[in-house]
Amino acid sequence: MATPLTLAQWFQTHFTSLEKSTDAKEIEKLFEQTFADHVKITINGAALDRKHFKERIIEQGTSHSSIEVNVNGVVAVPKDKDDQQSGGVAGLFAHEKLFSKFKVHDAPQVTNKSSSLNVVVENLKPAKPPVTDLDWRRIVNFEAVTVSVVAPPHF
Repeated sequence: MATPLTLAQWFQTHFTSLEKSTDAKEIEKLFEQTFADHVKITINGAALDRKHFKERIIEQGTSHSSIEVNVNGVVAVPKDKDDQQSGGVAGLFAHEKLFSKFKVHDAPQVTNKSSSLNVVVENLKPAKPPVTDLDWRRIVNFEAVTVSVVAPPHF
């Protein structure tokens, strides 16, 4: 059995995998492995329900040919310092370059996105889980401050 990821590693891995994916089925799978069914979501101060948030992430991924993600820093404080899978709080700052499938003069339209994310993660392992090596950590509270700017085309 592999060593469990620390809370910081778990958050960064799930974030980058979800943000880099451009396949709808893969995004849906990653989303379900990352967010609790009852997650509370706030983006730029506005509440968003889980269904619309998932649709937004799928639309972002599938409308781009590729996405570069650079995490500039991650911090995490687990609930139990001796049990990284116990959940806790984490935050990260990232910069992304999204390359649209839409082209301007044969070059993809590029959007630069900067995000500061803060999450509360809980271990939602059921009392009698199926026999698997699943990681039961899920985000239960997601708060993001994000800005996107379309880069001017270069001719």
